[in-house]
Amino acid sequence: MLLDMTKSAVKPRNILLTLKEHNEKNVTTIKQVYNAMTLYRRSQRGHIIEMQQLMMLLERVMFLRWLRFNECTNMIQVFVLVSPRFS
Repeated sequence: MLLDMTKSAVKPRNILLTLKEHNEKNVTTIKQVYNAMTLYRRSQRGHIIEMQQLMMLLERVMFLRWLRFNECTNMIQVFVLVSPRFS
C-alpha cells in the first residue's frame, strides 16, 4: 500500500495517516515512511546516482543546454539550464 501511494505522489504524512487508519495497532513512524519511499525511489533509479538521474531528466525535457565536466575531479563544474519555452 505504501508503494502504491508513493507512486501516486501522496505526501508522507498522508501515507502514515492512511496506514494507521487501516490498522490501529500500526506503530509505523514518519521516519520509516520516508526511508521506505527513499528505498523505492532508489530501486526505480537503478545503479545511477541522483545527479545522473537529474541530468537525464533535464535532458529529456530539454532544459539542459550546456555542461562543463572536470575530468580530474570527476565532477560537474557548470551546467546551463534553459526553459524549453525560450529555446
